[in-house]
Amino acid sequence: MKYFLSFNILLLIIFSSCHKDLVNDNTESKIDSIIKAAKKKNVPAQIKIFDSLLSHNYPNKEIKSKLYFELGNANFELQNFDKTVLFYNRALKETQDDSFKAKIFVNLSYAYVDKDQKDKALEFAHKALQIADKYNDDKLKILAFQALSKSYFFYGDYKKSADMILHILEMQKKKKDSAGMSASYSNLGVIYYQDKDYRKAYDITLKAYKLDKQRNDKDFLAISYNNLGAYATMLNLNSDTIISWYNKAIAIKKMKGVPYVDELINIAYVYTKNKKYKKAEKLLRKALILSANNLSQKKTVYDYYLDLALQKKDVNKIEEYIEKRDSLASELQKIKNEEKVRLLNQNYKLNLQKAQLENKEAKLKKNIFLYTSLILILILSIIIAALAYVNKNLKFRQEKMQLQQKLFSAQLNPHFIFNSLTALQNSLIRETPLRAITYLSRFAKLIRQNFEMIRKEKVNLNEEISLLKDFVAMQKIRDIHDFDFEIDLDDNIDPSQVYIPPLLLQPLIENAIEHGFTKIDYPGKIILKIRSEANKICFEVIDNGVGFKEKKPGQEERVHALEILKERVQLFNKDKQIVFKIQNLKPGTSVFFCIDKKETI
Repeated sequence: MKYFLSFNILLLIIFSSCHKDLVNDNTESKIDSIIKAAKKKNVPAQIKIFDSLLSHNYPNKEIKSKLYFELGNANFELQNFDKTVLFYNRALKETQDDSFKAKIFVNLSYAYVDKDQKDKALEFAHKALQIADKYNDDKLKILAFQALSKSYFFYGDYKKSADMILHILEMQKKKKDSAGMSASYSNLGVIYYQDKDYRKAYDITLKAYKLDKQRNDKDFLAISYNNLGAYATMLNLNSDTIISWYNKAIAIKKMKGVPYVDELINIAYVYTKNKKYKKAEKLLRKALILSANNLSQKKTVYDYYLDLALQKKDVNKIEEYIEKRDSLASELQKIKNEEKVRLLNQNYKLNLQKAQLENKEAKLKKNIFLYTSLILILILSIIIAALAYVNKNLKFRQEKMQLQQKLFSAQLNPHFIFNSLTALQNSLIRETPLRAITYLSRFAKLIRQNFEMIRKEKVNLNEEISLLKDFVAMQKIRDIHDFDFEIDLDDNIDPSQVYIPPLLLQPLIENAIEHGFTKIDYPGKIILKIRSEANKICFEVIDNGVGFKEKKPGQEERVHALEILKERVQLFNKDKQIVFKIQNLKPGTSVFFCIDKKETI
């Protein structure tokens, strides 16, 4: 004879305590009120409410964590243990609260007990206990010990399980924790039942029942009713009393919308024992319908059908029920085997990915000094070459203009490279080697583009725009500022036929990112407008940053990107006239200038 005793009463304590202990701020108070109201409804209704709340995609991660946690609790009540684990793990990823993590670990331990994964159950219970010891938190210690007690119970170590509950019970008595005491009495009853001391199990469960009655706790009462019915059966108490206990449990579970197959089976057993076969068959048929989607429960129902057929000595039914029970047992074993294979494959893939990642990280760390040295040498070489080139005594003005053009391009390059190296260094410090490799690849591409463009006196507008797009993409990888970049190009301009000085626009885009967005708390935006006006092509860079700050009087002069840009524009225009305007916007800055239109190299 198998009875379905509710050792998972401990989980109910966790459900209630997790929400009592969470500290609510103003942004979470409304969600907490909704959760509290939702928990008064049946479980399917709770799931719909929590799913609906999550669809709003709250930016507050603690709110999301709490909602995932509640979804895990609801699915546990419906015995959907795979979904339970899924939602608890999502809750873990969102929260930074160690106390809340400990409670999630406890619930994961319960879920893995019901998934028959002992190692996982004990692992998460010990994780919860580590956090409790770290903060010397008695409430968390009780929850962790309860999880360990349940794990030991379901894997046959009843002495350890009972010792932990007795220790917990003493702590709960000192705190006058009636809900906790009820759970402990109930669980001790289950352990005494396993030790075949049915009278002791019944008496101590009555203590739990009285506490539940005082608090009018429906969840706890349902468990006490179910367990009292099982113990009363073993004590051969009055059948009406036994059935009454089970019916009270069923009434509560119906109201909550949770399965009550176990209670139906247990009442059917009482009827079978008293030779009331028709009543027993009626209840088993109902239990079979309710367990249609649960193979394990369905098999148990056929076990009781078989017991009934044996009592009636119905040979045909005996053969039929044995065949159905064995078929379900075979299917359950197949599912278990498939799950084991899936878990093994999953662990193998995870270990392989971990090894590959560690290998890449080791290589990256090993070569980082070499990469840094090469880049620094490259920068130094560029600076030395540029200075040497500037210092040459040119005889003709055209040669001087070309030299100045290359010098200005080279002056921009180190500034850009140092910023890029800083971003690469930050990625490595944050231990994100894959991100660093991605960034380094983009960085190398930009360096190559810079080298190619520096050697040219003019480049077509397509090349400049392509470089800008790559530069902006790399800046976004740095995660320093959140911004959008937009190019507004006149329809009558053919960018492949218009030529401008290389790296002409990059300093303005860089200034907007590095200086315009440093102190803003809203998404940035940069718009590059390109217009054709008579024999000129005009550019305007608009950002919504902090605005342009003029130099204070007496401040030491220094080379600035905007001053370099003015000189380059002046050198590029034949008439040496310059149209260059800087305007403060609200918010942001606008930089406008024009150069001669050149459509041939």
